[in-house]
Amino acid sequence: PTNDNIRFKLSDMLSQRQRFEEALQQLDTLSERNYDTLRVRLMRAQVMTMRDSAYRNKISELIEILQEHPEDTMTAYDAASMYAALGRYEDAIALMDRYFSNVNALGESDADIVLRYAQWAAWNKEFTKAIALLEPLLSREPRNVLLLLLRGQIALWSGKNLKQGIEYLNRAYRDNPTDIRVLVTIASIQA
Repeated sequence: PTNDNIRFKLSDMLSQRQRFEEALQQLDTLSERNYDTLRVRLMRAQVMTMRDSAYRNKISELIEILQEHPEDTMTAYDAASMYAALGRYEDAIALMDRYFSNVNALGESDADIVLRYAQWAAWNKEFTKAIALLEPLLSREPRNVLLLLLRGQIALWSGKNLKQGIEYLNRAYRDNPTDIRVLVTIASIQA
């Protein structure tokens, strides 16, 4: 909606229905428009408190399920995702390490899981682990834009192999010159 009052009400309704990420997106738009800054900041704090509480409760439920069904790797992944959403990357990685110790055994259909695992490791500055997770994926999918972007970012974030990192980003751009994710990544690095 272009009406900021309606957008604000929408963010409130979304948060009441526990659609927290969507509510926060609406609030981000309002912030960009300088809509009632104090009101938006208060609502953002409220939504984040509700979200964090809901995620912590969900993590507790998932951990209980894992205690009863330790073979349930998807529940482990869901719990790790909740930890990551809270910025608790160390906890997310610990769960992934325990339940996905043999990443090479994961099939191609699990590439998204391995990519998320690599992202969390990179965001936690565990660059060696992140690269080890990405390399098999890149060998299978050398033109995958998300893999190229993350691999390039890791090289730049770690300060190692900068030339190689730039090459990964250039490959992503050559193959996907209109992809918004590529353009945003390159622009943010050049900033």
